Amino acid sequence: RLTGGLAVLALAVAASAAGSWASAHFGHAFAFRYQADVRLVLYDGLERGAPRELQGRRTGDLAAVAMGDVDQLELLFAHLAPGDLDAAVAGAGALLALGLIDVRFALVAAVGMALVATLPVVLARRTARSGERLRGELGGLNADVVDGIQGLRELLVFRGVGAWQDRLADR
Repeated sequence: RLTGGLAVLALAVAASAAGSWASAHFGHAFAFRYQADVRLVLYDGLERGAPRELQGRRTGDLAAVAMGDVDQLELLFAHLAPGDLDAAVAGAGALLALGLIDVRFALVAAVGMALVATLPVVLARRTARSGERLRGELGGLNADVVDGIQGLRELLVFRGVGAWQDRLADR
């Protein structure tokens, strides 16, 4: 009676392992190529919008988007998405295997999986505001760093390096 369920579970584990291998093999290459493409499109948009769209924006804010935010794509494509796909394949295989053994087992597991899957969504909604605030503060910090580097000569001449470092530390 367990043979069908075990066979389905074994296939799900094999598919999960193949997906993990493919993710490790191709995920980073895809993510880095995609990052490069996004940066080129972003630069093209900035170039077409300059100076009208860039007026009032600090260089550090733009650098934070072009570098930091785009870097998050690598995390998504090379680390998070493959893990989610792996969990979905293994979970579906486990539910199918449990359903072949006893539908009640599959129903109990499905309810548990649904609860576990909704938890990150609920937590993400709660932390979205603090993430936006943090991203804004990071943009300001990046802007201060870029401004300081661009004005390093003046900071040295007027002995303002210490004040600039204090400002960065306060941020």
